[in-house]
Amino acid sequence: MSPDNQQQLFAAHPRAFRPPSNDEIAPLDSWGIECGDGWLSLITQAAALIEADIDQIHDIREWPRVAQIKEKLGELRIYMNNANPALVTQVLAVASQSSALCEQCGQPGTLHRTEYWHTSCKECEANRAAEPPDLETGMPELDQIRQILAARPGFGVQNEPV
Repeated sequence: MSPDNQQQLFAAHPRAFRPPSNDEIAPLDSWGIECGDGWLSLITQAAALIEADIDQIHDIREWPRVAQIKEKLGELRIYMNNANPALVTQVLAVASQSSALCEQCGQPGTLHRTEYWHTSCKECEANRAAEPPDLETGMPELDQIRQILAARPGFGVQNEPV
């Protein structure tokens, strides 16, 4: 996901995407959100559900926290720590919609099972086939994503909200 979209998500949902406390480091803290911008609306819906759940919990130590967001087998996966079963069910229902949305642009899409499973619309699929990924460049945005992650508002144990 683009650094700009990640930064907006983290700012809009600071408790769900709060920095780790103690030994709570998760893949999100190292890699950011590992999927395309097309699923931004689904991730935003899930983050709103997590924030609403947090509103009902008074003890910060019991708040759910997003641990990882990624694409796996062509679908959106959202992993959380401290999530209750009802919240997990709600977030799974939102994420399950990803198999019908293009991961890149968010338009209606279908699951493709080529060299790897992915969900894309006809246009993005045609572009993808025409331009294979350049594996030499790696992830040039990773440093920028790590800067965004490091700048999240402090909700950790050392900076608990008053």
